[in-house]
Amino acid sequence: MHDTGHFVTGTDVARLTAHYEEQEDGSLKQRDQSTGHYTKKPTFFAGSTGLVSTSSDYFRFSQMLLNGGELNGVRILGPRTVAFMTQNHVSPETKRNFLLAAGHGFGLGFDVLLDNVKHGSPMSEGTYFWVGSAGCFFFIDPVEELVVIVMVQRTPQIVTTMKPEIEALVYQAIID
Repeated sequence: MHDTGHFVTGTDVARLTAHYEEQEDGSLKQRDQSTGHYTKKPTFFAGSTGLVSTSSDYFRFSQMLLNGGELNGVRILGPRTVAFMTQNHVSPETKRNFLLAAGHGFGLGFDVLLDNVKHGSPMSEGTYFWVGSAGCFFFIDPVEELVVIVMVQRTPQIVTTMKPEIEALVYQAIID
């Protein structure tokens, strides 16, 4: 994953995709990416926030997870590690405090679908996913052996309305 990090410099700044911000009147305005926070080295590197990546790197990472920690014959993580990362680690009491959606739990870095009926989703139970601050999101369904990545660059994010529609379209397209 050569194009993933917490910030970009030099000629890579020009490779940043457009990021749009909704205005009070509902119109969209493009942000100036050349001076954004992704062009400055952060003072704190968080493991689950603030990454900049390409769709290619994002896909390679997701495919590695779907493959149980292996990509192109190279073992990155053990299969038991991936299984542990993608299972629920949140108790019902803690879950209420985190305000997780119905039918969801949380693994080590991922939201995990525990009950697709409670969630009202066609995704398989055990699907894990994450949503980024600008609306980019992905989900990995181990049952269907499926990786879906959606790269949106808009704030405020519109994932709450868009994600269920994309889930429905993806799962309607599956032919057994």
